[in-house]
Amino acid sequence: MSYDLNVPYEAAASCIKQLIKYGYTGAAITEQVSGKVKGTLNPKPLPFESAASLFSDTKLKQRAKGFKILRRVTVLLTDQREGYTLSGGSLNSFKKFDIVAVQPSTEKLLSQCVDKLDVDIVSLELTRRLPFYIKTAHFRQAKDRGVVFEVQYAPAIEDDSARRHTISNGQGLVRISKGHHLLLTSGASNGQFIRPARNVATLARLFGFTHAQAYASIDNSARQVLYHGEMRTCTNKGVLGVTRISELKPDEAWKVPKPTSALPKSTAVTLATTTSQTPTTNTPTQMTSAVSTASLVPATSATDTPHTPSSAKRAKQQGQQRPQSGGPSSKRKKKKQQKLQKLKQTR
Repeated sequence: MSYDLNVPYEAAASCIKQLIKYGYTGAAITEQVSGKVKGTLNPKPLPFESAASLFSDTKLKQRAKGFKILRRVTVLLTDQREGYTLSGGSLNSFKKFDIVAVQPSTEKLLSQCVDKLDVDIVSLELTRRLPFYIKTAHFRQAKDRGVVFEVQYAPAIEDDSARRHTISNGQGLVRISKGHHLLLTSGASNGQFIRPARNVATLARLFGFTHAQAYASIDNSARQVLYHGEMRTCTNKGVLGVTRISELKPDEAWKVPKPTSALPKSTAVTLATTTSQTPTTNTPTQMTSAVSTASLVPATSATDTPHTPSSAKRAKQQGQQRPQSGGPSSKRKKKKQQKLQKLKQTR
């Protein structure tokens, strides 16, 4: 699953055409917004009817039918007050977008983005020298909240002057994050700067990625962003989500349980009448069996119950009945007494 989650709106047609040719699964068309947003922000209409309308070849048209187009908004933050529109219930103004990204301009805004704002991607202006330093604490907070940092590779191909800053800033991000929780996107201004996923993984070696980290930043990080955006838009604080049955897609019909086969009303009525008409009296066979079993059991009264003495009385009776016969100890005492008498007489 290869996604390009940063396709500018102005170059959407040419970029998506190249992405479909290179075998990408989907793309996100990006719109930039700055300042405070009042009310709900609706995404702009697509510059083309569908992805299949961009091709005349039948094979590419069939491939384009399964291509998924998402909508992304990137909010440019220049003041802390503007960040309140991206926290808590104020985020409803961007609920029609699949992905919400933010681009801070200061270190305080960056710490606010990774700590408090409910966003999916943190995008930085890597084509020039950053006015602040990025710390490992920022990556830790972003990792705990499921937010990823974005690295764009197209500026390193388009402009020679921006190539040096893009590569150096990208190497700094990879060094601090150790190559994890980073998202590789194109951000291309034209479709000719789009590259296949294999070439992007090779190009990522310039930023310091390993081969495995480069593929993970293309595939796994994109999947993480999509899941995070879905949890933000379709659930209440990532805990509970409610979807109407009419809004389910055809491949999600398994979520609706099948109705159990209930009895028709006519059979239910007949069963109710038959159960109400059954007598509660005992049948003759039951009466005869009860009488026969009762006659076999002997009747006992309160006077016939045997008396069982208690354990204390039983011990007394046994002590009285036991004969008091001299044992070996008494004989030894008598012999000692006789010896003592003989000694006294001899003295």
